[in-house]
Amino acid sequence: MLLVILLLIVSSYAFSQSSLSGHVKDENENALGGATLLLRNDAGTFKKNVQSAPDGSFSFTGLPEGQVYKLTISFVGYTTQEMDSITVNGNSMLPL
Repeated sequence: MLLVILLLIVSSYAFSQSSLSGHVKDENENALGGATLLLRNDAGTFKKNVQSAPDGSFSFTGLPEGQVYKLTISFVGYTTQEMDSITVNGNSMLPL
């Protein structure tokens, strides 16, 4: 089964830190609460795990701005999905 991920990247210029948030859904647009999301930078110096809420929402906060990240999403019964080259820099939306 396929996971569908909607992401929104929001930046806070005052602190030069950003956040990455969105929703994890299946191919039928049903929310997948309890999905495991791992975000890490390409340099290997930053790694953070979160789980999606019952409505499928998730948020990574306090991300150093201007870095390139890789997001891995896993959920029991679904194929693990990976997204490369996510740049957190300014207000951006990542279309999927």
